Amino acid sequence: MQKSSTITVLSGEFVTINDHTQLVEDLDNITLLCNGYEKELDDLYKQIALAAAESSTKSLVNAGKPYNELSQRQKLRKLKEVRENAKEMLWWAESFGLTPVVLQCQTCSTNSTLQLELQDNVQMQSSTCTYRTTENNRKEKLLQALYLIDRFNVGDKFYHELSMVLPNLPRSYQIKQVRTELNSSLRSKTYRVPEPHHGVYCSITELLSKEIENLAESHPGLRGEYIKVKISGDGANFSRCLNFFLFSFCLINLQQRVLSPRDNHTIAVVKMSESHEMLAATLSPVLDEVKDLMKSRKIQVGGTTFELEFYLGGDLKFLLLFLGLGQANSIYACIWCLVPASDRWNTSKLHKRRCIEDIQGCAAEKSYSVKHAPLLPIDLDHVVADELHLFLRIMDILLGNIITQVVEMDDFDNLYKCISSWTPNSEMIKAKAEQWIANFIALSTVSQGYQKASVTPYMHIMAVHVPEMIALYGNIKQFSCQGVEKLNDIAKCSYFSSSKWDPAQEILLTEQRMSATQHLCRKRRAYTKKDDEYWSEGIRATRKQRKMSSTT
Repeated sequence: MQKSSTITVLSGEFVTINDHTQLVEDLDNITLLCNGYEKELDDLYKQIALAAAESSTKSLVNAGKPYNELSQRQKLRKLKEVRENAKEMLWWAESFGLTPVVLQCQTCSTNSTLQLELQDNVQMQSSTCTYRTTENNRKEKLLQALYLIDRFNVGDKFYHELSMVLPNLPRSYQIKQVRTELNSSLRSKTYRVPEPHHGVYCSITELLSKEIENLAESHPGLRGEYIKVKISGDGANFSRCLNFFLFSFCLINLQQRVLSPRDNHTIAVVKMSESHEMLAATLSPVLDEVKDLMKSRKIQVGGTTFELEFYLGGDLKFLLLFLGLGQANSIYACIWCLVPASDRWNTSKLHKRRCIEDIQGCAAEKSYSVKHAPLLPIDLDHVVADELHLFLRIMDILLGNIITQVVEMDDFDNLYKCISSWTPNSEMIKAKAEQWIANFIALSTVSQGYQKASVTPYMHIMAVHVPEMIALYGNIKQFSCQGVEKLNDIAKCSYFSSSKWDPAQEILLTEQRMSATQHLCRKRRAYTKKDDEYWSEGIRATRKQRKMSSTT
């Protein structure tokens, strides 16, 4: 009676699925007591297992359309749902020491094969789509999309419509969420410039530490070498009555990468027109931080001490303002020597050299075209001319004189190639530059635009000081402001695609978002030039022919 009563009670509780585990334990205990009921107990085990399976699968049954009738976006959701349910239902495999890896299915309508990877570190693939299931991979895709949106200034509305047409793209609301999260962390690292000015800045020490850390990882042999930091600034005219000034830096150790905007980093964005007073007022927190770094000449990154060496680069207008000198049309407009405007044409005559202490002394007396004290106490041999603006401003003079023969002169073309080279010859450049200025003055009989007084500060710098800089640093291409100019262009595009409610911060946040996500952008395929003759001569002839055909 006792055995029968116990079995009756258990069979009556059998339908309570939540208790099936306890029932199994009770039956195990009963097994020890009842040796004569093996068949009955075995049947009960099977019934309990079937009931448990039936109950757990009721919530897994598909209540919607079959797979082949779903849209592409819905198929991705269903595949993810099937994958998660399969992992849950196959939990028992681990009791055998096995881990399910792949679930292969076949669609009933098209007989196409679907392969669902059940592990979190692999992809789930099918004949029509690829879906990454892990949170890290999903966020990586979102950050990649955000980088492209920032880099090419794609509007949110356009991306939303594009994601509706192409369901494989990340959803627009997910992009906005990632952007909001990234902005929240970046805003805590940005600060307002002193009132009443409008602008934002960030700590150059933090940015510099991050870039040095990245540089050290890619160049293990960097330890023990100087980290060469070039400070630059440039004004950007966004509209007829709106000007912004961008203060940035780059690491010269990166060599040719300094020409890319990706390796030029914005420190401050200020709404203002360029003047010495405005630079001193708005950039005072940043300049104080730079002065501390210049004074210590070292920085601690990841437990390693790196020696720092600072340089100043930019166009002539920025350099003159930054060092407290007058405009480029002043009498003593040269930063490096005291050549008067009337003697700029005479490249063979030596003039007294300037130094930072002389400029500081002249600032008190307002002599030799010095109007203010320099914003940074930097040695003048660490102030390097920008080859980009050097040739742009000289070309402006030549084009203004409407004598195209001068532009096409072989001497000037060779001079341009020599100075722009990564391995120039300083003595050859000096000889060619002096000869070019002599030829320039010789044309004074043809036009008034070629008088001795027409020799500009840029021409004087090219013939006298550029060869000295090349002899000192090997080349001046590494100090080029091409990356800075492209950074300004990106900032301008960012302004016109923003809400313009707080443009300075939007520009800085966009640049910092791109800096934080640029490591995820795809690597461009390498291209090998097979026909050197075409790239040196043939391409020029092709472009010239194209211009001629477009005018006919």
